[in-house]
Amino acid sequence: LLPRVTRGDREESAPRWSIAIYLDHLRSAHNVGSIIRTVEAFAMGSIYFSSDTPFTDHKQVRDASMGTYEWVESSQNKPLMALPRPI
Repeated sequence: LLPRVTRGDREESAPRWSIAIYLDHLRSAHNVGSIIRTVEAFAMGSIYFSSDTPFTDHKQVRDASMGTYEWVESSQNKPLMALPRPI
């Protein structure tokens, strides 16, 4: 089995990619949590949520993300044209 992942596994100052991830009309909170884990693992940019996608305040998203929602920048209800490029 893999060892438990902790916050200190990656340096806080490690550079992140400047990619914006936009989640639009996803219904499954488990899939959203998995995406958050992937974004954190690859040190990608921020995640933007449409109003129809479960946000990080949803219990199932928090459980599925295994705590990584705390380390990934995320925001909700921003217009698609206002997001940084590339998306």
